[in-house]
Amino acid sequence: MGLAITDNDIDNDRVKEEWNKAFKQCDDKDIIEDFINQLDSFESNQENRLKYHAKANFIMGQYEEALTNLKDLLENEQNNAFALRYCGETHFILNDYKQSNADLKKLLKINKNDEWASKANEEINRQ
Repeated sequence: MGLAITDNDIDNDRVKEEWNKAFKQCDDKDIIEDFINQLDSFESNQENRLKYHAKANFIMGQYEEALTNLKDLLENEQNNAFALRYCGETHFILNDYKQSNADLKKLLKINKNDEWASKANEEINRQ
């Protein structure tokens, strides 16, 4: 369902470089955790820090931590497409199909042509 491990939604070049370096070594959780701890020094923008923390936690399977970051993003911007997409996917992974569906419906209201959200929503409706 997801494409979370890509770097296409990371705007900061330094974060992108460190992101790729850390996740190329995915077998070493210490390297990834060090990267997550260093994110604040790479990125001064609070919204971007939350995005990167959420994405890293999601990839590491730390779904509750990811949801905490994503909910913080949504508190600041109710229609944050990034946060809604990852919330939808995270809730799906946690078998919370009702919340996943609600997140994806909000995302589709923002972007009716979001192919990923449409396919994910179809998948949820089959559950």
